[in-house]
Amino acid sequence: MANPQPKLSPYVKSGAATIGALTGAALQAVTGDSVAASTAGAAFGALLDDIGTRLLSARESARIQLASSFAASAIKDRYEAGHDYRADDFFEADPYTRSSFEEVAEGVLLAAQKEHEELKVPFMGYLLANIAFEETIDRTTANWAIRTSSDLSWTQLMLLALIESDAHALPHVRIGDFSRSWDNWSAHKELMDLHTARGLIGAPGGKTERLGLSYINNNLADMSLSSGGRLLFGLMQLENIDRQPLDELYGRLVVIDEGADTPPPVNPSD
Repeated sequence: MANPQPKLSPYVKSGAATIGALTGAALQAVTGDSVAASTAGAAFGALLDDIGTRLLSARESARIQLASSFAASAIKDRYEAGHDYRADDFFEADPYTRSSFEEVAEGVLLAAQKEHEELKVPFMGYLLANIAFEETIDRTTANWAIRTSSDLSWTQLMLLALIESDAHALPHVRIGDFSRSWDNWSAHKELMDLHTARGLIGAPGGKTERLGLSYINNNLADMSLSSGGRLLFGLMQLENIDRQPLDELYGRLVVIDEGADTPPPVNPSD
């Protein structure tokens, strides 16, 4: 069993300092208020201090370190590329409530702390960084993105990237038609959740040839990201997922039962 460690490592503090400094500098440029900018810039460091007083395992500390370092790097890249920080009240706190930024940052880091699928953690850092720039993402939407990204599996994030990617022509298979192999079965279960339960992917409905009856189109080749799927794809920078695991996932989707000459039909008949 891992020994708990009550303090975060200096590397986490360094990431927090980077985010804080860049936040402060950007806000001062936008508002001209050095006092308010300094206060907002210190918010992330204060949050890390607060989390650092909690008992964390070595793995939990490492995940927070990873998320904060990727967030700091993405913020630095965007800021140095000339992107403007959001100029609304997202970074502003008052004597009674903390800022939206502090709430969102804590949500991301706590999600990263508990995330057992550690391949997701860098993309959670990207999520935090991009929320700091996108003024159209309000507090409610930001919290939805944090909660949903935490709920989704690594495979589901890869599926979002695969569907959005131009590098793969999606196969003409019906979501939910899987072979006897567990890897194919589990990939289709993840797709079904994205499509039916969460509505993060979808396709235009179809009509049967003879009677023109409407039916739900679950042909994978016709799928695209919904508004929510595109939001997650952009905020989490899922285009940065490596090509190799996407290729492997693609292979899991097209496996059919041994001995079958053709895949099952995609469209229902009348």
